Amino acid sequence: MNCSPTSIANFTEKSPDESERPSGNSINPLSRMELTAPQKLIQNTPQKRQPNQSLPVVPSEISCSSPTKRIKQDPSLFRTLPLKYELCPMKDLVILISSMIQELISTNDNLPPRSNTLTRFHSRTPPGISVFEYLQRLAKHTTLTPPLLLSMVYYIDQLCLLYPDFIINSLTVHRFLITACTVASKGLSDAFLNNAMYARVGGINFSELGLLELDFLYRLDWKIIPNSKSLANYYRGLVARSGNYKIEDENFPVKNNINHIETKDLKNSKTGQDGNHRNESQIKTPKNIVSKNQE
Repeated sequence: MNCSPTSIANFTEKSPDESERPSGNSINPLSRMELTAPQKLIQNTPQKRQPNQSLPVVPSEISCSSPTKRIKQDPSLFRTLPLKYELCPMKDLVILISSMIQELISTNDNLPPRSNTLTRFHSRTPPGISVFEYLQRLAKHTTLTPPLLLSMVYYIDQLCLLYPDFIINSLTVHRFLITACTVASKGLSDAFLNNAMYARVGGINFSELGLLELDFLYRLDWKIIPNSKSLANYYRGLVARSGNYKIEDENFPVKNNINHIETKDLKNSKTGQDGNHRNESQIKTPKNIVSKNQE
């Protein structure tokens, strides 16, 4: 499939007091929706662990410019996750998946570029937001659940198997993630948002998301529903390759206090922190994510 490459500009943040006026074609029409995305990458400065800190911290190495390093730690400092992936806290699953994807990106970015492999998912320059921050954003503002997050890993596996030339790197990962989020939510969940909302959260144009979604479905031959056993295998694999986590012993399960799934931090996108229904104007969207045709 010959697809024209698209471009993603760095996310920028708009002041609430700033008047809303277009500046040429460089601003996404959806930018008037009041929403910003984190505009800085996570710095590559190691975080020091406090003596009494027993839980892992968010890896500071997760960025679009540096590989994730595995550090051997005392097993007593490992965070224990539930045996069932459905009960895994979203916060921890986001860390596991983003770390794996970042390692994949660090490897693929070193491969020589091939001009004949450009797809709709390609940007001209890497976006100014890390994989961890972007995936965390999707988990916070959309209806993602542990099965949906793991399905995104399944899609990576399937695309790489069916299309060896399709590469997840710093130029393709962000559009891949928002498209995978949209497809997984519609295919596996009873409750999902409309494309306009997914486009706002992902920072891309509404019409562009529709084209990406269709391209994505054709590449996967519309086979977008993984079985539960596959998701469980991906879950165990992610935990096994991490340096900060382990799965609970089947004979000695952890207490339910770990299974609250961080409801305060990663809440359903349609409810606010007070539990009330959240309307679309309350969800901010990043600006300046434009396709080639808009430039």
